[in-house]
Amino acid sequence: MEITILAFALLVPVIFLLILFGWLMPVSLIISAAAAKVQVTPLDLIGMRFRGVNPHTVVKAVIRLKQAGIEPEPDKPGNQPQPEKYDGNDEEMLDLIRIEAFYHNPPALHRLEAHQLAGGNPDQVANGLIEAKKRKISLAFKDACSIDIGGGNVIRVVAALEEARKRNVELDIDKAISIELALSKNSTGSSR
Repeated sequence: MEITILAFALLVPVIFLLILFGWLMPVSLIISAAAAKVQVTPLDLIGMRFRGVNPHTVVKAVIRLKQAGIEPEPDKPGNQPQPEKYDGNDEEMLDLIRIEAFYHNPPALHRLEAHQLAGGNPDQVANGLIEAKKRKISLAFKDACSIDIGGGNVIRVVAALEEARKRNVELDIDKAISIELALSKNSTGSSR
């Protein structure tokens, strides 16, 4: 009788930990990402859970972008002071350059996670970028994110750019974004 109670007392926490582990780190998502050659670590998924991000939404969007052959381009540095030129051949300097390059161009997974944390929809961004590639329209990742965060529809901007191109009307991406954001603010009834 005591052995049964002891076994039950040990079994309940083990089952609870397995359920918690399965919730924190969905193995099927890691397998899907690995099949699509998207780098996703268990710590990435656990971190997303703790930050309140749905890992399925972000990872599925990254997988779709990878399958479409879309890699977010690096952010262009603004008017930042340029570091002094280095003439040596030092391994430490090369490591610092690699680290700096990573922070200027984080992987799509981290960029889409940050976008969702900011209140955006990674699916909208992925759909818009894929549609832009299909229509041969140059749409930057940061532009797609800004349209989505502003409440606009990325696919509608892509369609407007294609329509302008068909009619030989000059419409640059910045004008299209501002028109879309103005329309989305008017349609939601929020005017400032």
